[in-house]
Amino acid sequence: MNSFPERLKETLVRLNKSQRDLAIELGYTPSTISNWITSRSFPSLGDLRRICLSLQVSADYLLGLETLLPNEHNHNGIRWIERIPANLPPDQLQELQTGIAFFRSVIIENLDLDELRKKKHFEEYDWISLPTTFKVAVRSGALQITAVPRDNERENRLQKLYPQLRRTLVVALPDKYDEMIIRAELVAFLGATVALPVLKGVKAVGFGPGYTVLRLAELSTSTSTQFSGTKWVPLVSSSSNNLGPLSANYIASLMQSRHFGSEALYLPYISKDSEVSEKERDFYEAILTALRNTSSIFASVNGSGRKSRARLIASRLDQFRAADYGTLGTMTGLYVNLLEKGLDNVLAGEFLGLLFDEGAKAIEEMVEESSRVFFQVDLNYISDIALEGLIWIVAAGLYKAKPISVLIKNQLVNAVVIDSEIADYLIEAEEA
Repeated sequence: MNSFPERLKETLVRLNKSQRDLAIELGYTPSTISNWITSRSFPSLGDLRRICLSLQVSADYLLGLETLLPNEHNHNGIRWIERIPANLPPDQLQELQTGIAFFRSVIIENLDLDELRKKKHFEEYDWISLPTTFKVAVRSGALQITAVPRDNERENRLQKLYPQLRRTLVVALPDKYDEMIIRAELVAFLGATVALPVLKGVKAVGFGPGYTVLRLAELSTSTSTQFSGTKWVPLVSSSSNNLGPLSANYIASLMQSRHFGSEALYLPYISKDSEVSEKERDFYEAILTALRNTSSIFASVNGSGRKSRARLIASRLDQFRAADYGTLGTMTGLYVNLLEKGLDNVLAGEFLGLLFDEGAKAIEEMVEESSRVFFQVDLNYISDIALEGLIWIVAAGLYKAKPISVLIKNQLVNAVVIDSEIADYLIEAEEA
C-alpha cells in the first residue's frame, strides 16, 4: 500500500505539477508541501480536501486505499495505459502487441535498439520496422501515455544558467532510453500537456515541421473554446512534400481539426526561379499578417553527432540527422555539398529549413541550395516574436543539443521542452 507522501508525489508527477505549483494553488509555502512529501508533517482533514479538489483525485487514492486506473502501469514516474481493441485480425493484433512490448523493453528493461533486436520476439524486425510498431500503438490509442516525470532540478539549473529562457520543461530520463522515437513521445506529451494548455485567447501560433512537433499536435486535448479564433501558422514549406504528414502545413491543419473555431493557414513553396502566382502571394500575405499577432511558436531543430550518450559512435556529417522532415535524402545532399565546400566546421545545425552557423546566421554559401528544398518565413519575424512571445523548441536526442544551445544564446529561442540528456549538454556547455 502506498503512503500518502508517495501518492502525493506520484500525483504531482502525473499532472506535471511541481511542489511550488501546488503550494501556490493552496496558498501555502513550498516548504509546507515538501514537509508533506518527506513525512515531516501531514495535512489536516481540511487541507486534504483542498488537495483532492486541486489535484482532482479522491482522498482514498491519496491515502493508498485505491490502486492505479484499470490497465494503467507506472515505471519511474512514467505512466501509461495499455488498451488493445477486441476482435482485431491477427496481424494487427501482433503489431500492436509488438509496439507495446517494444515500449516496455525500453522503459522497464532500459534496452537500446541493438539489444532489443537480439530478443527473440523482435528478431524479425529491423531498425525501422520495430520503432514503427510503437508509432502504430500510440497513434491507435492501444498505448496511451498518461504521465511523464519532470526533472525539476535540471529545469532550475537551466533557468539560472540561461536567464533568456522564460520557460523550461525537462523530461526526467534514466541514463539510456536510447530509442529516439520513445524519447520524442515523452517530450511531445510534456509539451502537449504543459506548454499548450496555458495558451488562452491567443490570436496566432506558429508551427515548424517534424515528427516530435506532429506528436505534440496529435496529443493536444481537443477543445471547443480555448483556441476559438486562433490561426495556426506554418513556418516552412518544402518543394518535395509540402502537405506530407510531417510538414508544417499538415500540422497546422491537424490543429484546426482538433480545436473548434480555429483556422489553419497555408504556406506555399515559393521558388525563387519561378514567378509567384497571385494565389501564392495571397497565401503568403496571410501568413505575414498572422505573424504580427503570433505569440508562440513550436518548432524543432536538427544536428549531427551521437543520438545519445549511450551511442559511442557519432554519425558522419553526410548522414546529418533530418528524419523529422521525411526528406532525409535531400537534406543529406545539402550536407554533402556543404562538406565538399569545406564548410563542415561552420555548421551549427538546422532550424526551420535554414542551415546556420554558431552565430545563428544562415550559412550564406548554402542559402541558394537550401531554397531549392525549403521556403520559410524570414528569421527576423522569429526574432521579433521572441521579444514578447515564446519560441519553443520541442526536441529529444543528444544530436539536437548543440543547435539548441546556439539558438538560445543568440536569443532566437526562449523556451524548451527537452529530455534530460539535452539539458545536461546545455548545463555542461555553460558551466565549462
